[in-house]
Amino acid sequence: MTNYIISSLDLSKNNAGPKARTDIDYFLKQLGFKNLCSFNCQSRFWRHIQKQRLIWHDIPQALKNLKGQDATVFFQYPIYSKILMKKILKTAKKNVSRFYVIIHDLESLRIFKDRIGFQKFEVNFFNQTDGLIVHNERMKRALKQMGVNVPMISLEIFDYQNAVPLTVHKNHQGIAFAGNLAKAPFLEKWNLNQLINLYGPHKQLQYPQNVYYRGVFPPDQLSAHLNESFGLIWDGNGLDKCNGMYGEYLKYNNPHKASLYLSSGMPIIVWNQSALSDLVQKYHVGIAVEKLQDLDQILPQLSDEDYCKMQKNAMQLANRLRKGYFIKSAVEKLLKSKNKK
Repeated sequence: MTNYIISSLDLSKNNAGPKARTDIDYFLKQLGFKNLCSFNCQSRFWRHIQKQRLIWHDIPQALKNLKGQDATVFFQYPIYSKILMKKILKTAKKNVSRFYVIIHDLESLRIFKDRIGFQKFEVNFFNQTDGLIVHNERMKRALKQMGVNVPMISLEIFDYQNAVPLTVHKNHQGIAFAGNLAKAPFLEKWNLNQLINLYGPHKQLQYPQNVYYRGVFPPDQLSAHLNESFGLIWDGNGLDKCNGMYGEYLKYNNPHKASLYLSSGMPIIVWNQSALSDLVQKYHVGIAVEKLQDLDQILPQLSDEDYCKMQKNAMQLANRLRKGYFIKSAVEKLLKSKNKK
């Protein structure tokens, strides 16, 4: 049996795919996986040309070449083209032995949460596969409620290739927040006594007291600049809860920034209703809060001993994340699943 992966297909950006996908490529190749098809384009015109070539030639032909072999294909979902996804699925079913999906984003629970038609598309797509790797148990339950009936394995958290040497973080050194700052309006309402450092594009012209912008760094270098005590995962307009499309999505999603923080040996702060709160509780790698205002009471009272325990656990988890432990384990469990359709 030969294992293949279809990935690095991001039709909306001029690159070969975001880090979560390229890291999965990297770690699965350590298991002997082969990359079936990928592309990199530099302009909107070439994106269109590449898209048409992929749909009608490259991927179908690559899948047809596997006919008669004992081939297993893993597909990193989604590619933001329903036509291309349908083409991949149809061709794979005719030519490969097993076709699995690794979910990165589930749009039925995010952008198209209220569109029944799109939910039907995703459920139908997933039910024609041999199994899924989903973010966590909450996402698995949501998919079952939607009607997905194929085997599903929980990833728990995305791995993170990180070559920056691990360093010991200290208590009472502030909070880090990394990401697209245009999607973090809650930062403009920050009225906490806690210092927070921001990393990422689209900074605002002015932030409240105790909010400091530290710049933009490539994903493989950012870890070297994180010296804070905690990394924050939060979405929405306010400090009292996570809300809006991205805030609600945290109930099912494993944001990749959590992997950045933890792979750096940094404990995390999460919303207590988020899926990540289960991981924080299981591995004891951070704090889950109802609202951000709670931090003004929690953090000053956090003893150095208690913080050191969390930080030590984060360091242990970092070593797993840097080796691809979670994606490798999930793939092996799915391949061994006896409950195939």
